[in-house]
Amino acid sequence: MNRRSFLRRSASVGAAAFAACRRQDSNSGLRLLNVAITPRTSMSGLFVAVERGYFEEGGLQIETHPVNRSPQSIPLVAAGKMDAALPSINTALVNAVAKGARLAIVAARQTLGAVCGRSNTIFGSAATFPEGLSDLRQLRGKKVSISGRQTFTEFSLDVLLGSAGMTSDDVEIVPLKQAEAIAAIYGGRIDALMASYLRVDPTDVSERFVRGPQLADLIPDLQRGFIVFGPTLLDGDVAVGANFLEAYLRGAADFIDGYIPQFFDDLARAEGVEPSVARAQCRDLMVEGGVIDRKSIQRFVDWTVQRGYCSQRPGLDQLVDERFVNRAQLRLRSRA
Repeated sequence: MNRRSFLRRSASVGAAAFAACRRQDSNSGLRLLNVAITPRTSMSGLFVAVERGYFEEGGLQIETHPVNRSPQSIPLVAAGKMDAALPSINTALVNAVAKGARLAIVAARQTLGAVCGRSNTIFGSAATFPEGLSDLRQLRGKKVSISGRQTFTEFSLDVLLGSAGMTSDDVEIVPLKQAEAIAAIYGGRIDALMASYLRVDPTDVSERFVRGPQLADLIPDLQRGFIVFGPTLLDGDVAVGANFLEAYLRGAADFIDGYIPQFFDDLARAEGVEPSVARAQCRDLMVEGGVIDRKSIQRFVDWTVQRGYCSQRPGLDQLVDERFVNRAQLRLRSRA
């Protein structure tokens, strides 16, 4: 595969696949909820619930709105333009809550894991690291790309470097978009990149790349994907938010048990991945029951403050609201 083809595959977001899954329902009496999502297989619980009518059973109509990056959803939810979002943990959320925005994490969706694409993984240039990149101390003094500051990608790099007794001061950070970083490694302009998420593993398509450690090697159970509510749900009838989570959690449980939403195969094909391979990999990352691991959130908040990206440290009681998931879990237990 040539470089241009590889970059096109890596940059594809499967927008058509998600557009096909947006739920348009004309039934009267349903409460419309607008939900911001990013095009990832980790959205499967939501779309299983849509396909199987679980939201309608709870009196809800769901309209999905794709965003390119999780932080883009935070101001939309805070302003009430979106009712909910399904982001990865990010500094925009921590900062917004610290400054008084009416936002809260209400359920967990996804752990870090080591499957389903290549996320939070270091890739290096085979020319720079001809013997591989198993020892991160080899990065000392090298040019390492991240997608941007104040990102989960930067957090991942800091944690990985810390495991080798290093900090980001020991490398030369080069902020680049991920596709640009892949091209820069291919062209020999940087030595390594900290990938946020790659649907196609570079080492599978080119000998110019070597794969290094990934964050999941250190903390595989770290939660990174959540459901966030804004003021329209946090300050409204708790039953509405609980209905949303009950439907989502039913969909997530079905996905874990093997049900695959139509968008999943569409997205895999758009990415150039064999659907059967993707199906086999991605279920283990889902958080069953939506139980929130507060330690995962605290770890990211501490990093955000230590980095100086947040001048105030929000308390976990500000960031987390478990009223909705607790009620949803009670209802699910009554179904059993």
